[in-house]
Amino acid sequence: MIVPVFCGFGPARRTTISAIAATSRAGVWIAALAGALLAAVFLGCGLRRWIARPLEAMGRSAREIAGGDLDVALPDSRIREIAEVRDGFEAMLAGLRQSLAEREAFEEERRFFIGAIAHDLRTPLFALRGYLEGLEQGIAASPEQAKNTSPYVRTRPASWTA
Repeated sequence: MIVPVFCGFGPARRTTISAIAATSRAGVWIAALAGALLAAVFLGCGLRRWIARPLEAMGRSAREIAGGDLDVALPDSRIREIAEVRDGFEAMLAGLRQSLAEREAFEEERRFFIGAIAHDLRTPLFALRGYLEGLEQGIAASPEQAKNTSPYVRTRPASWTA
């Protein structure tokens, strides 16, 4: 069937219903594609919020850890892969905490050891110094008493190296 159609420009043309239907179908396809594109944009924004935000939070946490804050709260996620990354960060934090505790214990032992060595060196040196000052100041009552102290001052340092 042929129906006269006026398009607004020029004279009326005769068009078949099948031509109108074809034009109409093309419009439906264009509208469907535009709707699908719009839905994809909204879906992408939603996925970004669902995926990227936990990753951004994990990145912030990593920077805080690098800055020395080992008590940082790691973000939770329902996405399995991001949860696995979080578990890896937790394991790394536990290892770092243990390593720092061991280092602090080692440092404390080192300080104690150095203090003990310094004490062990100072004690005989102060005794030797006391004998020498006594001899210089003439504390020995007699020359014979000074002679008796002299061998002690000479032989005492030899026993420190033995």
